[in-house]
Amino acid sequence: MSFTTALFWFFILIGVVIYYVLPSKVRWMWLLVLSYLYYFSFNVKNSLFMVAASLVIYLAALAMEYIQDKSDAYLKEHTAATTPAAKPFTLLLPKPFTLLLLVIFN
Repeated sequence: MSFTTALFWFFILIGVVIYYVLPSKVRWMWLLVLSYLYYFSFNVKNSLFMVAASLVIYLAALAMEYIQDKSDAYLKEHTAATTPAAKPFTLLLPKPFTLLLLVIFN
C-alpha cells in the first residue's frame, strides 16, 4: 500500500475516525492493530517476525515490572536490615538478566 494510492488515504481516514470514536484507554491498541495491518499489506513473513518481536518485548517488560515490584516489596520489609550501599547489588540482579534475555531473543 503506497502513500500515493487512494486505498492508503481511505485506510488513514477510517483509522483516524475510529481512533477518535474509541475510548482513550484502548486507542493504543487500535494504533497497534493499524500498524500491523499496514505492514501485513507489504509482506506477511516479515510482519509475523514483527509481531513475535513485539510479543517478546512486551513479555520482557512485564517480567521486569514484576521483578521491580518484588524488589520494592522486599526493600519495604527489610529497610533496617540492609545498608544503603548493599541494596542495588543484592536486590536488582535479576533485572539486568531479564534485559540480557530480551536482547538475545529479540
